[in-house]
Amino acid sequence: NFLSLLNNTDFADFNLALFDQKIPAHRCILAVRSEYFAGMLRSNMKETQQGILDIQLVQKNEKRPFASLKAFQAFLQFLYCDCLPEDLSVCDAVEV
Repeated sequence: NFLSLLNNTDFADFNLALFDQKIPAHRCILAVRSEYFAGMLRSNMKETQQGILDIQLVQKNEKRPFASLKAFQAFLQFLYCDCLPEDLSVCDAVEV
């Protein structure tokens, strides 16, 4: 059950940082499920070297985030297990 790995630090080898929180993640799952993450993790980017990616959910020239923490967590859940949280609101689902 890959969902049990989400937010579990036991075997996490990467962190996603957003809204002053660090979310533990697994490089192999991110890379297999997302071409974006696969390309980034194959590169020599400083984020890959340091093991942490700062997720910017605020667009330039904007003050409010274009996606919520809850929407990003739903995106991660989808990456890990091909399902969205049952309690995801329509507004958050649109952000995902």
